[in-house]
Amino acid sequence: MSSTAAAATLALCAIANLTACGDRAPKNNNEADAGGPGAYLDGQLTEDAAVTPCGQDADCPGAGPCLVGVCDAGYCTQQPAPEGTACDDGDLCTASDGCSAGVCDGAAVICDDGDPCTADSCEMALGCTATINEAACDDGDACTVDACDSVAGCSHAPVDCDNENPCTSFACDVEKGCVYTPLPEDTPCAETGACVGGYCQRDGQVLVPKGGFWMGCNPALNPWCHGIEYTVPPLPQEYVETDAYWIDLLEVTAGEYQACIDAGACATPKPTGLWLRSCSLLEPGEQDHAMSCATWSQAMQYCAWVGKSLPSEAQWERAARGGCETVSAPCKANMRTYPWGEAAGTCEFAVFKDLEADVVAGCGTGGALPGGTRSPAGDSPYKLRDMSGNVAEWTLEPFDNRPGIQVVVHHSVADWGKYRIRMGGGFATPSVVFIQPWWRIAVWGESPAQRVGFRCARISQ
Repeated sequence: MSSTAAAATLALCAIANLTACGDRAPKNNNEADAGGPGAYLDGQLTEDAAVTPCGQDADCPGAGPCLVGVCDAGYCTQQPAPEGTACDDGDLCTASDGCSAGVCDGAAVICDDGDPCTADSCEMALGCTATINEAACDDGDACTVDACDSVAGCSHAPVDCDNENPCTSFACDVEKGCVYTPLPEDTPCAETGACVGGYCQRDGQVLVPKGGFWMGCNPALNPWCHGIEYTVPPLPQEYVETDAYWIDLLEVTAGEYQACIDAGACATPKPTGLWLRSCSLLEPGEQDHAMSCATWSQAMQYCAWVGKSLPSEAQWERAARGGCETVSAPCKANMRTYPWGEAAGTCEFAVFKDLEADVVAGCGTGGALPGGTRSPAGDSPYKLRDMSGNVAEWTLEPFDNRPGIQVVVHHSVADWGKYRIRMGGGFATPSVVFIQPWWRIAVWGESPAQRVGFRCARISQ
């Protein structure tokens, strides 16, 4: 029989009457046919036995990058490609792929980019990847500032613990970091000042040392961080640093503001829509009470007259809550809820109107009180008084109308730049939430509200 005829017969055997094919007769019990690679079951080819008749090697395709089709005795079989035949295994984490024993494989790619500041890895579909490794240079020493440079590698600069506070000594502990120890009370500071509780007081002001704090409300700890109707959602919690600055120990009083009017440097407030009582400026016998009814512009006039300015929002909040040097680590989680700490807000600590406790405005007095009536219980870490309650306080910057801000609009939206932020809550504040130092409200800057006052600040000199 010619080879062509044999191939034709084999083809018929594969797809038709297998019992007529002599030594190609099917075997029982799933035994492989001795003459070819096919498997048979009760006289029928199984579907998973790819029996392909052929006449030459060209009739047999390879089953993979490293398997070559070969025609053997009229049937296609697969044989390993020659060792080292180039192939592609589809894995970007291997290189120089080659065939070995019928399998495509390659050497693992080395992904080290030589940058000690990255963590290098490899993904089959992406290849080499590098991510910033923040812990690469952490030496575990709280007295060093760890940094990583792609060329120079890790560096560990000593921490600068000098916060320019003349009323503390400082040192660094490898576990705790900077440690500040207050100098004895009444230690002279800043020429004519004296140390009180570890901070310098002079001319009715307190020196807040340079340093940082976590500004804003921590949503992990405070359910009110989303904001409340008629208020502005708090700033997203972020780390902020300030230079050293002086800020008034007390809110400016009506008598102090009257002196500015008498000097011709300040305008007389013209209150409207009075509630409960008139401005302290207009009430007999209240010259030592916190000034109220001054607009933002009038507050700025007064502060300029005494050589100061209104505090920025960051300066005000840090003065009220303290900086990272006043709390234990981690600072972000331990920022105070109130100036005095975590004790719930009551009239022991602040002058306000707590509806939950059925307390009328001014803790029963109906208005603002003389400064410091809740000291020392309600003092901030820097010994500042009335940072919560008594009168809300103007801050320096204009209100930033960002998307999502909720605020009561009394004027044209085009006038957003004339809105200002006031903080701290006042004698009519109806909830303990509103006397927490992160709380802020946007107010028309020229509104002479009898519940709003101010204190002044200036950069340290």
